[in-house]
Amino acid sequence: MTVSVLYVDDEPDLLELAQIFLEQQGDFHVGVSTSAADMLRLPLNLTYDVIVSDYQMPDMDGLAFLKGVRERFGDMPFILFTGRGREEVVIEALNNGADFYIQKGGDPVAQFAELTNKIRYAVSRRKAERELCKINDEIKAAYDQITASEEELRGQFEELERSENRIRVSEGKFRALFEQSHDALILSTRTRALDCNSQALKLFGFTAKEDFLRTLPPSLSPRFQPDGKESADSATYHVDKVFREGRDQFTWLHSRKDGSTFLADVLLSAFELDNQTVLLSSLRDITERNRMEEKLRLLKISVDSAYDEVFWMGMDGGIRYVNEAACEKTGYTKEELQKMKISELDPDFDPARWEWSIADLRKNKKQLFQTRHRRKDGGILDVEISTVYVMRGRDEYAFCFVRDITAKKQAEELLRESEEKYRTLVENANEVIAIVQDWRLVFVHKKGADLLGRTVEEITGKHFIEFLWPEDRGMIKERHSDRIAGKQAPESYDFRVNGTGNRPIWVMNSMTDITWKGRPASLNLMTDISGRKEAEDRLRESEEKFRRLIEGAPDAIYIGVDWKFVFLNSAAIKLFRASSAEQLIGTPFMDRIHPSFHDIIRDRVHQLYDEKAPVPVLEEVYVRLDGTEFDAEVSSVPFVFDGRGGSVVFVRDITDRKRAERERRENDEKYRYILENLQDAYFQTDRDMNIVLVSPSAARMFGYESADKMAGMPVSEFYHNAELRDEVQSTLKEKGKVTDFIGVVARKDGSTFWGSINAQFIYNDAKEITGIDAMIRDITERKAMEQAISEANRKLNLLGSITRHDIVNQLTMLKGFTQLAVMKNTDAVVGDFLKKIERSADGINHQIAFTKTYQELGVQSPSWFRLDALIAATEAPEIQISDTCRNIEIYSDPMVERVFFNLVDNARRHGGDVTTIAIRCERAADDLVIIIEDDGTGIAPEEKEKIFSKGFGKGSGFGLFLAREILAITGITIRETGYLGIGARFEITVPKNRWRAVKDH
Repeated sequence: MTVSVLYVDDEPDLLELAQIFLEQQGDFHVGVSTSAADMLRLPLNLTYDVIVSDYQMPDMDGLAFLKGVRERFGDMPFILFTGRGREEVVIEALNNGADFYIQKGGDPVAQFAELTNKIRYAVSRRKAERELCKINDEIKAAYDQITASEEELRGQFEELERSENRIRVSEGKFRALFEQSHDALILSTRTRALDCNSQALKLFGFTAKEDFLRTLPPSLSPRFQPDGKESADSATYHVDKVFREGRDQFTWLHSRKDGSTFLADVLLSAFELDNQTVLLSSLRDITERNRMEEKLRLLKISVDSAYDEVFWMGMDGGIRYVNEAACEKTGYTKEELQKMKISELDPDFDPARWEWSIADLRKNKKQLFQTRHRRKDGGILDVEISTVYVMRGRDEYAFCFVRDITAKKQAEELLRESEEKYRTLVENANEVIAIVQDWRLVFVHKKGADLLGRTVEEITGKHFIEFLWPEDRGMIKERHSDRIAGKQAPESYDFRVNGTGNRPIWVMNSMTDITWKGRPASLNLMTDISGRKEAEDRLRESEEKFRRLIEGAPDAIYIGVDWKFVFLNSAAIKLFRASSAEQLIGTPFMDRIHPSFHDIIRDRVHQLYDEKAPVPVLEEVYVRLDGTEFDAEVSSVPFVFDGRGGSVVFVRDITDRKRAERERRENDEKYRYILENLQDAYFQTDRDMNIVLVSPSAARMFGYESADKMAGMPVSEFYHNAELRDEVQSTLKEKGKVTDFIGVVARKDGSTFWGSINAQFIYNDAKEITGIDAMIRDITERKAMEQAISEANRKLNLLGSITRHDIVNQLTMLKGFTQLAVMKNTDAVVGDFLKKIERSADGINHQIAFTKTYQELGVQSPSWFRLDALIAATEAPEIQISDTCRNIEIYSDPMVERVFFNLVDNARRHGGDVTTIAIRCERAADDLVIIIEDDGTGIAPEEKEKIFSKGFGKGSGFGLFLAREILAITGITIRETGYLGIGARFEITVPKNRWRAVKDH
C-alpha cells in the first residue's frame, strides 16, 4: 500500500531532500508545496493520507495551517516538522490536534527515519480509527443478532471481568511496590509529571500530590548544577540519552518546594505505557552520605595532620600505618616504618616484652606507659604512649598515640636543679620569706625567725595570726579570708609583727599564690620598714603645715625635691588621675612630663636650684598615670622643703584651649586640602550670586587659568542657556537645594559639557540667605555611556530578528544531500569531495556558534580600548601599523575587536593576492580617522555601500554589516574609499570625546 504524503515547507531544497528520503522507502508518494495557504484551497483529504508541515513559513505558520486543516478536513493526520523548538510551540501544536511534533537538526538519516515511522504510525492509527467506525456501524446493524447472543456475551463479559480483576490485582501490586519504595519514584513524560509516590512528595516538600504533579519539572531544579552547567541543558542531555539507550544513572541537584536544595542519585529509565514513552525517575537523597564521607575525609586529615605520632600495630609487632608526625619525629619515611617491627624502633621493646604487652592490652583494652624510640639518625626520643585495643572482624590491632616527652624530661631535670638553686637563694635572702597554708606557717627561714625572736622550730606549724601585733590581727585575718575565698585582696600591704622584746615591728608584705606540696598556699615576702615608717611620720607632720595653705587652690600644685614628688594638692591628684597622693609621692616628677620637654625642664630646674629665682610661664605636655597626655601652663618658684632645696610647681590644665586651637587649625588645613584636591567643581557665592570661593578643579573644568580668575564672576555665566539657569534657581527657591540636576554647562571658550549640579543655600545665624554652596560634576562620559547603552539595546533587537531558523534548515539540507550522495556514491574521488562537503557543514555549525557570539552586541557597556592592542589581536603578519596609531584609545563596544578581525579576514579572503595591510591614523579637526588599506583587487564603486548591507557578499554577508553596527553604538562610522584594481581602503571616523591620546607605561 502506497502512502500519499503532502510536505509543506518554504525551503524548496528541503522539500526535495525530504521527497528523496521518503520515496526511496518504496511505499511513499510525496507531494510538495512552498505555500500552506495555497494547499488549504485544495481538497487535500481526497489526495493525501497525511500532511507534514514546517512551523515558520512566510505566508502562514504551521499552527495556522494545522487549524485550517482541522477546520476543513477534520482528523486528517498532521505532523509538525520544524527547527523551531520552543516548548510553548510544541504544547500549542499538540493541543490543536497535531499527531506528532518532530524537531529538525542532527543526523538527517535518523531524522527522516523518525519521520517515516511517525507517518506510518499516524496513517495506520487513523485507518484503524476509521475501521473502528465502520465496525461500529456493523455492530449497530447486527444489534438483533447480538441480543440473541446475550447469554454468550454475558459469559464473555464475566470472563472479561475476571481479566480486569487480575489486571487490578497486578496494578495493585505495582502500586504497592511504587508507594512502598524507599526511594522517591516519579512517572513522567518529557514535559510533565504523571504520578509519584509518597517518598517523592516528602523529598520535595509537598503535601498534596496534585500540587506536585502541577509543578513543571524545571522548577524542581536550580538554574545551575554543581558542575556549572545549566540545569535545562543537562536535563535535556540525560532525557535524550534515556530515549536512546533506555536508561541513565547520574547525580542531580534538586530544589524543594521551600527553595532548599538536595543532591540525589538518579536512575532514569524509559518504557512504553498506553502507546507513549514515559520516564521513571528513581531518586535517592545522598546529602547525608556526602556529609558522612566529608566527616571521614576530615577525620583522616585530622589524623594525618596530628601533632602527635599515630601508629596502627599488628599483633605480630609489625607497623601497619603511621601519620606524617611519626615520620617527622623518627626521621623514617612511611614506607620504611611500615616494613619495620616495633622492636627495631623501640630499644626497650624486645619480643618478650611485646608478647607481655599484647596480653595485657587484650585483657585491659587500654595502656598508658613511657618508653623510648630510636630515630633513624640514632638519636633517642623519650615518648609517652597511649594504646587502645581494636578488633575489625577477625583482625586485631593496637592503635597508638605517641607523644614526644623528651623536652618534658629535660624540663623535670632542670626543675630539680632549679629547686636546689632556689633553696640556696631563700636561705640567703634579705627579706623574710614565709609560706602560709591553711592559716599555718609551713615554712619560715632563719631571718624570719630572728625577726620574731624565736627559732624556726618554734614557729613552723603555728597559726600565723599569733605572731601579728594585736591591733593588726583583724585586718590581716579579713584580707587572708578574702584571698582564700577568691575575692579581691591587695597583694602588698604594711602591718606590724610582734618582734623581739615584745615590740611592734613594721613590715611591708608582698603576697602571691603558689602550690606547696600539691596544695594551694601563699608565698609572703616581708621587708622590715620600721625606719621608713618613722620618717613618714615626720613627713606627715611637715606636710600638714603646707596642706592647709594650698589644698584649696583651684590649680594643681606639687612640690618637687630631688626630682621627685613630695607633696600634691587635691587638684594635682585629680589632674594626674591618681587615687591618692601616695601613688605619686616619691616617684620622679619627670615621669609625668612628656619626654620631648625633658631637656628644657632640666634647665629650668637647675635655674631654680642654682639661681633661687622663679622661672617664666611655659606651656608643656604632662602625662597622667593612665598614660593620657594633657597640655599645661606651668610656672615654678624655688622652695625649701624639710630642709632640702626644691620647687613649688603650679600647673594649669589648658587641654581644652589647646584642643580648640588645634581643631581650628586642623579644620582649616583639611578644608584647604579637600578644596585643592576636589575632582568636582566647587563654588561658594555671596547673596548676589557672585563667586567668592572656588576650587582649583573648577578652574580646570571650565577652562580658566586659575581659581583666582573666577573670583567675583556671576555663576550665571556658566549656564548654557537661560532656561537651565531659571529652572535651577526656581528649584533652589522652592526646595532650598538642588540635587543631581542634569544640564549642559558652558566653558570659558564657549564649548559645553554635561554636568550634574548639587547646590544649597547658605544661611547666617538670623536664618537669612547669604549665598549658595554648589558642586558640579562633569558627567559627559556618563551621558555618552547612557546613549551608547541605549543604542546597544536597539542593536540587540536588530540581531534578535536574525534567527537561526534558516541556517538550521540549510544545514539539514546540506547534511541530508551529502548523506544521500554518500549512499549512492562508488567513486573514491567523489567520496573525497563529499568529505569536504561534510567539513563545510561543520563550518556552518561554527557559523551558527559565531552568530551567538554576535548576540552579545551592546550587552556590555562600552569602554576604552588601546588601538594598537586591538590591531595586534588580529595576529595578521601582513599588517603594517603606523606610529600615528600608537598610544591611542577609542571608546567603543567590547566587540570592537571583531571589527578589525573582520576587516583583515575580508582582505585575506576576498582581496586577491594581498601582501600588505597598512594601518595609519590621521586627525580631521577634532575627529580621529583610522585608515586601513590593502594592496589587493579593491571594491567596485557600485558595491562600496552594499558591502555594509545585511546578507551581501560572498561569505555569510554579516561581517561588514555587523562591523558598522558595532562601531555605531558609540557614534563611530566606517566607509570604503579605495579604488578598484589598487586595493580596498576603509576609513573609520572616531568623533571627539570618543578617542584620546594616552601615555605609554
